[in-house]
This record gives sequence, structure tokens and C-alpha cells, in this order.
Amino acid sequence: MCGKKNLDVSDLILEVYDQSGLSRQFAHTDTKRSREALLNLRQLHELASNFEEFHGRDLSLFIDYLEILDEMDGNPSPARIADEEAINLMTIHSAKGLEFKVVFVTNLAKDKFPLYRGGTEPLIPPELMEQYRDIFDDESIKDTEKAVRERKKEIKKEEERRLAYVALTRAKEHLFLTLAIKYADDEREPSEFLLDIGYDNWRAGGNILYGDLSYFRDNDIKVREMVKDSALEREKAMRKRLLIESLDSGNFAEIMKNTLLYQALKAGEAPDFKELFDSNWSKINPAEDAEKILGIIKENKNGVKFNPATMTFSYSSINTYENCPRQYELKELLRMPTRDSEDSTGAMNRGTFVHKVLEMAVSEKITTKGRLYEIRDTVAKEPDFRGVDIEAATAALDVFWERNKNRIANNLMVEQRFAVPLGGFTFKGFIDRVDLMPGTKNEIEIIDYKTGKSEPGPDARSKQLLLYARGIEHVYPQYKVKRLTLEQLGLLNPRTFEMNDGKFESASGSRMEGLDEKAVEDMIEIARKIAHDYEYGFERTKDEKACGECGYRLYCGE
Repeated sequence: MCGKKNLDVSDLILEVYDQSGLSRQFAHTDTKRSREALLNLRQLHELASNFEEFHGRDLSLFIDYLEILDEMDGNPSPARIADEEAINLMTIHSAKGLEFKVVFVTNLAKDKFPLYRGGTEPLIPPELMEQYRDIFDDESIKDTEKAVRERKKEIKKEEERRLAYVALTRAKEHLFLTLAIKYADDEREPSEFLLDIGYDNWRAGGNILYGDLSYFRDNDIKVREMVKDSALEREKAMRKRLLIESLDSGNFAEIMKNTLLYQALKAGEAPDFKELFDSNWSKINPAEDAEKILGIIKENKNGVKFNPATMTFSYSSINTYENCPRQYELKELLRMPTRDSEDSTGAMNRGTFVHKVLEMAVSEKITTKGRLYEIRDTVAKEPDFRGVDIEAATAALDVFWERNKNRIANNLMVEQRFAVPLGGFTFKGFIDRVDLMPGTKNEIEIIDYKTGKSEPGPDARSKQLLLYARGIEHVYPQYKVKRLTLEQLGLLNPRTFEMNDGKFESASGSRMEGLDEKAVEDMIEIARKIAHDYEYGFERTKDEKACGECGYRLYCGE
């Protein structure tokens, strides 16, 4: 790590992940817990990136910042993957932004919620804090320390009230608010938050209906606590602990001995266990139950269910999966940081710059090249585009102007988003430009800008362009796509395809094949594979060359 001293904090964190093996620790297990662990690694990286943006790239300052967050109880909540078919136990803070059909909020008793005690004292003294300034400015207040304590209590109560609001608004259908009749030996009154919503019958027995609220007092004793302390009970407790510890040892004899010994101590005698096994083997034999349980687990290997209503696919995400399913998981689902995810001076940022300039120029329907350059210069001043190779970007803009100067007036829309249902899945996209075909009222041309010098292959361009055609016709059914164009600004010619007898054929004056109509069905089939892998696990590609060039390889096991 000595040679990495000049890295930004966020990049240094990636180095720690890589060299310590932390990023690969979860590569061999595809479970809900391992995915959440990776999300926590991403969360720390995002925290570092945000710190760099506002406070600089000094590691010692970042460590101080983490310590301040810890002291002020401001650490981010652990990452969680919601399970729609499970009971989720969480703090109210963790529930922010989430909703559930049924919600239980417990401990709504006096001195339990709101809770006035606890919490870490702020690092800034009250004398310097705005919320206490009036106390110190008021000379009539003799005991400022007492006044500050009372003010802190008020502030704490308001914080707890806001938290209560969060808790009570998480339920979409049913909300259950509970408290115990007694805590230890003391009866507690209800929380004042309950009183605020009309709960004033807490001493009554039975059921009470009051508007939308129903009260139920359960007097049944669910648990009786009996303390047993004898030599036998202590021995049983020890044997029970040994039994639990031995379960994962793999030593069958040890597990069985501890099990039978505990049962003998519990019964107070040692029966003939062999006879019991022989006479009850049909009931004891675990084969049938094991087969059933393993079958259920096999159906859903990692405990995570795919929900098509919450996931969308795009041409680029489908392409990522085809390159490597594991990369798809890391990039599209977990959105893990990677060393080459940001290239502030490279082709990626230059392409974004050119797209931004062309979006503004076409939407304005410019008529001169000079105006194109003016927009270029304005966009170049934006912080996101510092360091962009303006000369290389201008070369792409010049090509655009020569090819499009007489067509800009035909523009119908720019930067058009779409979402289209296909095969039970939702596909989305982002179209650079849509023009109305001259002499028509409803025929359009879809144009996608490419700024690089590499050309998409036949399969890739078929998938992208045909998906765009499906998408725009779904969003705007009044239009029919007549032409699809890849405006390749880094190459000699664009690639254009026109509709002819129900198919998009090449109109570029070359022997290039038309678009493959099966491409959309191929994308749907890949979406099915992704849905399968979401539950069973994403495998790494076998192409070692692709792995060597992948920025996500720090997360993959050897």
C-alpha cells in the first residue's frame, strides 16, 4: 500500500478491499446476506466519494469524519434487501422510505417511546448552538444549565415525535401498536403519542371500538418465568450448550451422544435408546423430510425472489449479462464501485460531453455552426466536464454538423426515455433523438449518437435499434418508425436502416445485412436467464481475457 499514498480516499478504499481480500470474501456464497455485505462495502465507498466532493481527499480528515459520525450516532444504516415474504424486524430509522401492508410498532409505553434519556452529547458546546442562543442571551435566566436541559428535552421529544410519525406511516393497510401491561413489576402508562391519537381507554378491559381505532387488552399470560438452579439443571444447561456447539462439528457420534445424554438427564433416567430407535425408526428416519427441505431450498438457492415488477432491463444491461453474468450482478444490481468506473479525461466523459452539446443544439434547432460552438463552450465550463478533450470533441461535432445541418429542423424530440413491456418484463431505454420524416405526418426516424471509433456488431445494433423502435411506438402509438440510424461520429459513415415490407433493411449503400427481427426475442430470453440467476446465483464468465479487462475483477474469487 506504500505506493498508493497519493490515491483519493475512495480509490484507497477499493485498494483495501482488493488487497485484503474483503471484496472477494463473498464471491463463493450467493446468499441474501452476502449481497447485503457487498452493498455495505459500496455504502462505505459512496460515503468516501461524497466526503471527497465537499471536504477533500485527505485520509486523516476522512477518519476524523467517521469518528464524528460515530460519536453523533450518524452512521448510515446497514444495507438490507427487503424480503416480501418474510417478517422484517428493523429499527424505525431503518424503515424510513419503506412501506409494508402490515406493521407492528412495539413498546409504546411511557418512558419507552418517546425516550428522553440516552444518546450522545454533541461535540459542539450549547453556547455555540443556534437552538440555545436565546437562553444565553436572556439575562433574566439565572440557571442556564437547567434551562438548557429543559430545551434538550423539548428537542428530543420533537425528534421522537418525528420518528413516531415515520413508524405510524409505514403501514399501507394495517397498523398494530402494542405495549405491555407491566414492565418488570411496574405498570406503565401508554406513550403520550398514543394519547395524542385518542387512546385514552387503556385501563379498560375487553375490546373497544372508537372510530377507525380498535383497542384490545390481552390479559392471558403467555410466558411464566421460573428460575431453576440445581446441580441437575446446571448439568443439563451445560450439556445443552455442548449439544448446540457440536451440531456443526460434523462428528456424528459426538452429536448423538450429546443429544441422548441431554434427553437422559431431562428424563431423569437412561432408557434403552437402541430399542427406541428400532421401534420408532419410521418416525425418526429424516430422509423424507430432508428431501422435502432440500427440494424447497433448491427451488430458491439464495433466499431472494425475483420480482419482475421491480426490475427493468435495457440494451446495455442485457449486453453486460452476455459478457459476464457475474459482472451484471455487480454492475446493474449491486452497483458496486470499480476502479475504472470514472474516467474524467477519457472517451466516456467525452461522449457524455458531446451528447450534452448535441441535445441542446438540436432542441434549439440551431442554424449555424457558430452557434454549435457557442453551446460547446458553455457546456465545457460545467464542473462535470473539466479536463474533457475539447479538440477531440470538436472533431465529432464537426462531423455531426456536416451530416445533419440540413436535417435539424425535422427534429421532433430529444433525450426521450421509454419503458415498454416485452415478454412479461419491462425494458427501458434512452433515445438521443427522434426526427419526423420529411413529407410525412407520422413516420419518424430514431437517431442514436456514437462517438467512439468502434462499430457495434450486427447482433448488438439489432438489439439496440429494434428495442428503441418498440419503445417509442409504445410510448407514442401515433407514430410509426420508418428509419433507424446509428450516427457514428467517429467513423466515415452512419449506419441507417429503413422499414421495407415489415423489416428494417440497410439503407447505407453497402452490403450490410438488415436488422435481425429475432433480436428482441433474444433479449427476452436473456431476461428470463437473469430472473433465474437472480434466485440461483450469477456465474462468472469462463473467458479469462474478458476477466483480465474487467474493472469488477476485484470482487471475483479465484
